[in-house]
Amino acid sequence: MKKIITLGLLCLVIVFGCKTDADTVQDVAADDEAALVSEMETYLNNAFEKMDQMAVSEGLNQFVAVLAIKDKLKKPSVKAEELVKSAETELTKIASGLRLFPGPDWLDENDNQITGSTMELGKEKALNPEVLLVYNVGGEIAVTGAPVEFSFIKGGGLLDKTVTTNDYGQALSLIAKVNDVKQEVVVRATVTVTVKGYTYRFENVTRDFIFVPPSRRATIIVYESAPDFISDHPFIFDTAYKTLKNIDFDFTQYNGVLMGKEFLKVFGGDIGAIKKLALEQGVPYLVMVYNDCYRLNKAHADFEIYISEVKATLRIIRVADGKILFETVAYADKAHDNPGQGSSMEKARNNGFQKAAKELESDLKKKFKQINEALLGK
Repeated sequence: MKKIITLGLLCLVIVFGCKTDADTVQDVAADDEAALVSEMETYLNNAFEKMDQMAVSEGLNQFVAVLAIKDKLKKPSVKAEELVKSAETELTKIASGLRLFPGPDWLDENDNQITGSTMELGKEKALNPEVLLVYNVGGEIAVTGAPVEFSFIKGGGLLDKTVTTNDYGQALSLIAKVNDVKQEVVVRATVTVTVKGYTYRFENVTRDFIFVPPSRRATIIVYESAPDFISDHPFIFDTAYKTLKNIDFDFTQYNGVLMGKEFLKVFGGDIGAIKKLALEQGVPYLVMVYNDCYRLNKAHADFEIYISEVKATLRIIRVADGKILFETVAYADKAHDNPGQGSSMEKARNNGFQKAAKELESDLKKKFKQINEALLGK
């Protein structure tokens, strides 16, 4: 009988001991959650304090930290959910006051955002995505130390993905390269805060930057002149046009005679003179052809034979900055044993124009690849 009582007591002790272990585990879990909730509360209070101090980026980090901790809780308590709701409400309010503006290089004279060129990306002086982050609280203040995420939403390539705003609220992402320069590229900047592995994106605080491939259009401007003479119908136009039309480009003609002395300024890449031209919208290149009869005189005092010397030059000039991308020169002169000749000054001049045009045609055919690459921006 005593043995039976003893075994019963033992069983009771064992059962009682198991129950105590389970309760201990639950108490530990409860303590952990209570600590996390307390931490959430601390972050939330700190966030409000930072925002009162206008330390916006620090305030954002503190609010997002609240969400990050909640994300680790398997079954958030009512208190935890209340803290999260408060943080989310404040983040929404802050988002309504945040603005991402394009950097100054992205604005034209009317403060409208411009587009960039895919051909320039990856180069030293390329126009890269740049933003200015401000917070409007009755007046705009620059937000420093805030992370801005840059990503390709059209096209692809390599860029600085996350950049922190500097003391002036600026963040610049350098694009190392794009996969295809012949396709449009769009890069989006988004204010994105990551704390404890949790990421909060301000989906409505964004700025897109568009890069377009160069238009496959160019304007041919021809000017043919001699001492006291400017040609209304240049011989060299047909030569240049027939050669260049083999390139997959849309070429339009602009009468150089209408430019007068401004032609030589444009020919030299003068950006001011280029901007004065009444060019069609979206023309990125000029093909300047100058057939210059720089000397015209009588070959012999006793005979009516005249000699002309002509220099034909073709240049490809980029409209955006006046840069000369390509140049080739052909001659019809004594130095090359190919001067123009004729029984009158007019005939000698025209013969010189025609010979120089023919020489230029021959030269262009040899340099077709270089011309093509210049027009395609390679």
